[in-house]
Amino acid sequence: MMLRTLVVFLFFSLSLQAQVVDSLQRKVFLTGAHNFRDLGGYKTADGGRVKWGRVYRSADLSKLTAEDLTQLADRKIKVVVDFRGPVEIKQAPDKLPAGAKYVNLPAGSGQVNPNSVFLKLKTAADTDSMMRSFYGLNDSLAFRYKPFFAELVKAEEGKNVLFHCTAGKDRTGMGAALLLTALGVSRDQVIADFLASNYYRQDENRKMIPRLKSMGFTEEMVLDLMGVKESYLQVTFQTIEKKYGSIEKYLEVELGVGKPEISKLKKLFTEKI
Repeated sequence: MMLRTLVVFLFFSLSLQAQVVDSLQRKVFLTGAHNFRDLGGYKTADGGRVKWGRVYRSADLSKLTAEDLTQLADRKIKVVVDFRGPVEIKQAPDKLPAGAKYVNLPAGSGQVNPNSVFLKLKTAADTDSMMRSFYGLNDSLAFRYKPFFAELVKAEEGKNVLFHCTAGKDRTGMGAALLLTALGVSRDQVIADFLASNYYRQDENRKMIPRLKSMGFTEEMVLDLMGVKESYLQVTFQTIEKKYGSIEKYLEVELGVGKPEISKLKKLFTEKI
């Protein structure tokens, strides 16, 4: 038992150390946005890597400062894709860098107020079940991510893309997973990028613990809601693969991302090492 505990401790310590090193390149330091990072640097199956500075993922942009907006403009972010629904947008409208095109793709987000959903949860099993259910609901994915990929294939050099939701971990996490898969990034790296939200959001998640505990949530429930688990994304993969056979086939059939589009995406967003 002691040996197993030591192995687990060492694994998480090494994982954290690797994430700290990775974030030195990947994290974009902004005053008014969390979980903001560059998707560049991931290795691809054809011996290349995802280009740095071409596509970014983030939480909401409602609190960006003037300095933040200047930095995003300097990074030539010309397309901002927002996966949030109207209630979320009304509560926290985006601030956009100069000259950026705003694209709202709220499919699956609807009129739901996240706070009202959370209040119905009573146990850790409820929160875990709700999150797994969310990741397994693929009916609205095409309506959200098909136009997302349509924007990506139009994003020529100098027109960099940022996509986000409220926390930058669930809808954004699925979008990142689909994009990285399309670019030929390995499943292990896709999952690592997904789980990195726990590192980038750790301060925000800690702040939520006392607030939600005062409403009757346990710490485990808070971390399930505010964080991500590998099992969540695996539900998405498994649901898609069960129906379509592979993520690649799903991309082609439902998102309109076949071989020509994959080739275009790789040309735009990857490079040889």
